Amino acid sequence: MVNEMEMDELLKVSRAALGLGRTFDKEALTGLKTTSYTWFTFLHAASTQFDTLDSVLFLFEKGRQKDCFVLLRSVFESSFFLMLMMHGKRFRERRRYQVVPNEGQNPRDARDATLEKWKESRRLDDPRYSKVVDIDRGKKEDIIRVTLEDEGLYDVEDKERKGDVVSRYYFAFEQYDPEAKFVSHLPHVSAEESYSELSRHQLITQRELYNQYFYIKTLERNLKLNGFLNEEQLDRFIVHYSFLSMYVHPIKPGTPRVNRQSYMHPYTPAVIERCSNELVLLYVCKFQSMLLQTLIGFFRSVNPQLDTGKYRDQIKELDAVTKDLWFIYDEPTEFDRKRSEKDKVLYYKNPLKRLADIRLSEGKVYP
Repeated sequence: MVNEMEMDELLKVSRAALGLGRTFDKEALTGLKTTSYTWFTFLHAASTQFDTLDSVLFLFEKGRQKDCFVLLRSVFESSFFLMLMMHGKRFRERRRYQVVPNEGQNPRDARDATLEKWKESRRLDDPRYSKVVDIDRGKKEDIIRVTLEDEGLYDVEDKERKGDVVSRYYFAFEQYDPEAKFVSHLPHVSAEESYSELSRHQLITQRELYNQYFYIKTLERNLKLNGFLNEEQLDRFIVHYSFLSMYVHPIKPGTPRVNRQSYMHPYTPAVIERCSNELVLLYVCKFQSMLLQTLIGFFRSVNPQLDTGKYRDQIKELDAVTKDLWFIYDEPTEFDRKRSEKDKVLYYKNPLKRLADIRLSEGKVYP
């Protein structure tokens, strides 16, 4: 069976990391004479993830593996978004421009003429278009869509843009309103006569915020844009996102009481249950490592007095106990190298089955 001492060690390390993570906010700003509201937002957002991981451990002790994976899916996505909020400089944003036709001109012709003029200016390297990466027709006949790529907000006196930057992802976090995006326009929720043009504009704004910052495909794109994921790491990101999402949606693989009845040897219910327990703890420890690295990377730069020694020691311990996971930023294990049939070591498709394969090969679990 999976060594109980190994499981106890994972629990011990994860609880120690929780203690550090949940008190980080008390030390992060110590000694500073001035602070920023955005820094408190970062600290609160990170603390929320540590609180959720604490809930995961509570559910783990109750044997509620599916519920653990559901919460881990939330922490996974939120931790990467927090990375963008705190360290993401570059962003892409699509904007809509309405073209007003001249007298006697129809909207489509006016839009197309303006579109060609803008495209020609961009081809001629007009400096006004230096941040434009795409110009295209909108869905409506009088709309042009322009995609910009830029960096976040710098201090007004930082003309060379070499200092600290407030990430655009922070503003997206502050501005996005899911109620306005999904609910406010519903005919049986809001009276049509009270649904003003301003409300319609807010709906469009919220849709654009969601599509450009919170939709999973744009989260992936933004992580790549800022150098947080390369092509190979993106594939690994998708593997874990897909696996954890399986437990969120009403599908058979994410419904253990049904799925365990149709297992394929050697992934028996006993094997899957034992390895699911271990995988939950591996994820908890790995996400704690990510969160701590994100936090100390930012706050060490704004507060040179911050002593990061104990946090770095904790990260090393977390990474040591999760070496078998081969997570997004890790190197493949010896197990993965040995079973690869090609020169290139391919990543796995299912974290749970791979962990089961490792433990079966070690004789720590039996079908």
